[in-house]
Amino acid sequence: TAGNHARGHLNQRQIDVIQQEALPRLHQQNFGPRVYNWNVEGIRKGQKSDLFETLNLKKGRELSDFILNSSKEAIRKYFREKGFYNTEVSYRVENDSTLENVVNVTFVINRNRRVKIGDIVFDGNEAISDRQLRGAMKKTHRKSINFLRGAKLKEKEYETDKENVIDYYNSKGYRNATIISDSI
Repeated sequence: TAGNHARGHLNQRQIDVIQQEALPRLHQQNFGPRVYNWNVEGIRKGQKSDLFETLNLKKGRELSDFILNSSKEAIRKYFREKGFYNTEVSYRVENDSTLENVVNVTFVINRNRRVKIGDIVFDGNEAISDRQLRGAMKKTHRKSINFLRGAKLKEKEYETDKENVIDYYNSKGYRNATIISDSI
């Protein structure tokens, strides 16, 4: 037959150790404040709900530097995917006036201007013209005839179009074509 411990029962010595040593240490630990409310300033209401869905921030969660910094990065990434590469994000942590050890967190977002494509320049392409390579890029285009309006830069479409350029080279028989570097 199995002993008490194997059946999930604790003996008196184990109970004493838990009561005298483990529980007092657990109560002495200083837990960080809990977040009562998450908020965002600087963007439209429709974007707020979409952003909060992306961030997955929960009320009552313990606040930490990791959560704040990873949320800031996630916000920057969210706007970078929409063409806002220079988004600035800061946050404000305010103590809740009614509850102890509870805070309200507000992310302050400044999207700045959307990055637009002025020109697409290829360097080192000797066999295929810049024009043909730009044609291989289906979604990423340089500034249109209307000089006031540049083409929007969207990261996912840009990455796809870089693959399209490689595919174009491959279709012309250049099997070892690679993009060594790119810059925006």
